[in-house]
Amino acid sequence: MKKYLINTALLGALAFTTLAPNLSYAQSAENATATTQSKLDNQTIDDLKSEAKEMTARERMLADKITEAFDSINQAQEAILAKDKVKADENLVKALGQLEAVVSLNPDLLFIPLNKEYITTDTYHNVDDLLAARRVALGFLRRGHVQDARLILADMVSELNIRTTNLPLVGYVDAIRVVLPLVNDDNFDGAKEVLDTALLTRVVSDKIVPLPIIRMVTALEAAQAIELDDEKSADAKKQEVLEHLDYAEEQMKLAVAYGYADKDTYKQSRKTIKSLRKNIINAIDNADTYTKALSDVKTANDKLESAQKRADDRQAAKDKKAAEEKSDK
Repeated sequence: MKKYLINTALLGALAFTTLAPNLSYAQSAENATATTQSKLDNQTIDDLKSEAKEMTARERMLADKITEAFDSINQAQEAILAKDKVKADENLVKALGQLEAVVSLNPDLLFIPLNKEYITTDTYHNVDDLLAARRVALGFLRRGHVQDARLILADMVSELNIRTTNLPLVGYVDAIRVVLPLVNDDNFDGAKEVLDTALLTRVVSDKIVPLPIIRMVTALEAAQAIELDDEKSADAKKQEVLEHLDYAEEQMKLAVAYGYADKDTYKQSRKTIKSLRKNIINAIDNADTYTKALSDVKTANDKLESAQKRADDRQAAKDKKAAEEKSDK
């Protein structure tokens, strides 16, 4: 199993640092495509981290405003501790104006990203090994050995989790509005308590990226790029493309075994990859087939619903039913 944690602080500089661990794909020595797959795995992780770190010009501007606001809040905290009403008021008003400007520019911005973690858990790389572990876990469950099964199931993960710790933006605006009159009334202890409570409030959100599906897309895109490379011989291109297609199909098998995709998606993908192989062997243009293959996989990825969301939906349904039953009594 490979698990990496990258912790990048946003407040202060509001910029992400990059840490590139070695995430090579673990396969047996006899696998002829191990080097190709290792490159694809590294590229996949690096690309995902890069996309998560990219900020638009508008986002950078908002980040600068937020940084200025927090500088003002920090100075207000120091002034409150020193019981300096004038300096506290000045900085609180400044922070409030900056945060309200951010809200005005982006009404949908509910949270301020405080910290990001990139957690990569990449366990089974072989479908047979994964299915064998599933059977063992099911056997434990049937015998009532839940904790034994849990230890196995906990590692059935191949994903990048982009975990963001946020501060609720509106909560800060409201907190400053409460603190201002407290400071004016010389209630410095109350003002400090309100600001401290706001600073301690955190909202954590997880974005799960299933690696087998993303790696399949990467492999298909790499195969397409090789086909379009005029500098390589036909035989060299054919060998490389077929290796990438084999890898893409293996990744979809893994996605199904992990539960990130359903069997219908795999059948459709396998059918399309079969067409790609046939066209390569017969020297037929594959442009339209690649478009279809990538579209099918990306559509399947867009439709993915996390286990956490399903659990949340079930809980919401239970709460709704309970509320209805209570109202009927």
